[in-house]
Amino acid sequence: MRFGIIVAFARKSNVQQVVSVKDFWGGIFTGFLVGYTGEEFVKSLLEL
Repeated sequence: MRFGIIVAFARKSNVQQVVSVKDFWGGIFTGFLVGYTGEEFVKSLLEL
């Protein structure tokens, strides 16, 4: 599961756009993950 989060937030260093397609899909993935598993699960992964 942690690998999926890393992949969701991975970015290329040469991206110059303010908001890229990867950012958009990463946001959708993160929203789905929080909605499906719950906020507490994601907090435990990130250890906030």
